[in-house]
Amino acid sequence: MEEEKLSWGQVIDKEDLNQINLPKSMIESYIKKTQKKHVLIVFTPRENILKIDVFPIENKDIIKVQLKLTQFSGSTVKQIAHIIRELNIPKNLFTSGVCIQSDMCLYEAYIEYHKLGVSLDDLKERFTDVENVTEVNIIKIK
Repeated sequence: MEEEKLSWGQVIDKEDLNQINLPKSMIESYIKKTQKKHVLIVFTPRENILKIDVFPIENKDIIKVQLKLTQFSGSTVKQIAHIIRELNIPKNLFTSGVCIQSDMCLYEAYIEYHKLGVSLDDLKERFTDVENVTEVNIIKIK
């Protein structure tokens, strides 16, 4: 019986990061556990880390909803959650929110487009009305 692992670790020189090889056993284990045909890879760079998330997906049509905000308030977060529930937006693959400066914040959500029950224009319009939102971008991921 193969040993179950919570994570895999590997130490390499920083200069070799662009040539990283993922452990074959990790990839094989992941492939066995998912029935989906494709994966979405999300890279999240921060000052001292680079996070890589891999999500199994049914279809290659993925959109990223990006909100630019002046701040994150409790009310803003509630409004975003309300829109997601009200429009019956399918479970987001990945969401992230961060304030880059005191008056510049970003919220991003990756969504499987074929599961979305509203038009992109309606989606954009609804998020535009959220408190503290200055810009809404809908980006098709390739």
